[in-house]
Amino acid sequence: MSKLEIETLINEKTNWDKSPILVELLTEYVTSLSELSGLSQDFIIEKLSNQLDTLRIGDFKENDSDIKYDGISVTSEEFKERYRTGNNTFGAININTDTRKCAICLFDGNNGLSGIDLNNIIDIKHTLYHELTHVLEKSIIKDKNTVINNNGNYIVTGNIDPNKNLEDYLNNQNQEQFSSGLETIEFKQNSPRIIHNQISEGCTELISRMILEHNGITPPHKERYIENITMAKLLFEQYGQDAIQTYLTDSNKMVDYFLNTKVEDTNMLYFADNYINFVNQMKAKLVSTNEVNLSDIYANYIKYQSGEISEEELLNGTNENISTILKQIIDYKKPLQKDTNKNELEAILNDTNTIEEEHVAQKGNVGVFSIIMILLTVVTFLLIVLLIHQ
Repeated sequence: MSKLEIETLINEKTNWDKSPILVELLTEYVTSLSELSGLSQDFIIEKLSNQLDTLRIGDFKENDSDIKYDGISVTSEEFKERYRTGNNTFGAININTDTRKCAICLFDGNNGLSGIDLNNIIDIKHTLYHELTHVLEKSIIKDKNTVINNNGNYIVTGNIDPNKNLEDYLNNQNQEQFSSGLETIEFKQNSPRIIHNQISEGCTELISRMILEHNGITPPHKERYIENITMAKLLFEQYGQDAIQTYLTDSNKMVDYFLNTKVEDTNMLYFADNYINFVNQMKAKLVSTNEVNLSDIYANYIKYQSGEISEEELLNGTNENISTILKQIIDYKKPLQKDTNKNELEAILNDTNTIEEEHVAQKGNVGVFSIIMILLTVVTFLLIVLLIHQ
């Protein structure tokens, strides 16, 4: 897909901000994601066009007042006070609107409110690619029961809405649903509902970082979503070939697979989600140790989760308290790890390329076989002619 086609699309979208930089960014995103996932560029841009209704850079506009987050209009002062000042702030936002369309805004962080640095192109790319992937992870589910009864506990796999109760889901489960990555809601007997959304953040962040690295860019904010990314990698490795493609076209298929794969005393999806919550608790314990070199320890922890240093290097030089906490983190995720030393995610992508190469090779073999058959036919014909003349 050419830049001209992308530019034409942007101009056609009335609620997309018009910017020359947006043409460059969307072209890079679509081209790179296609190369990484095997999805066609046309499919990616068509899905974005269908599902992304509003795209703003800087802030929402007055005519976006009908877009709401937690029931609050995104153009209101209440929204700014609640989500762009204080502790609970956004750098960017992706909202699933009532019309099952998405709205993205990359907020300007240079105007006294929360946001990103719109003068930093890498910051823009990192954030925009993450949010665009959130759009692509959403898929329409038809003719499928999205409420699973698991011995009296219920798991909802489509149309995740924190404001709905179990009865709402049971009454609407046969309607067309809109899934969102690997997100689910779990309704346990005599317990509060649990929203499992940690892994989807890891998957979208992992894919956005892969796109940056594909273009020779070192992703910024290495610590962001580090545990989520670690689990997303392991789940993609476990799923195997076509993991990224399946995640962006039919994520509910992956949800089914992971929910039906047992790990320890739960399923693979919830094991990964629980791991992230567990690590957050361990981090709180680390802080409570009042170690003066905690920043160095955490820097090494990031390197370990990123695969840059080994378990031994992470633990080297730490005292018993720190070592115990770090070992708990290391041991917790081991049931999900495969017995291999190679980069599994890279291997999965290479497998995709191998399939394409094998397909080309098979076509080539068919071509060679056809030529041989033609030659044999010609030789047979000539022999017949010679016999007739004799």
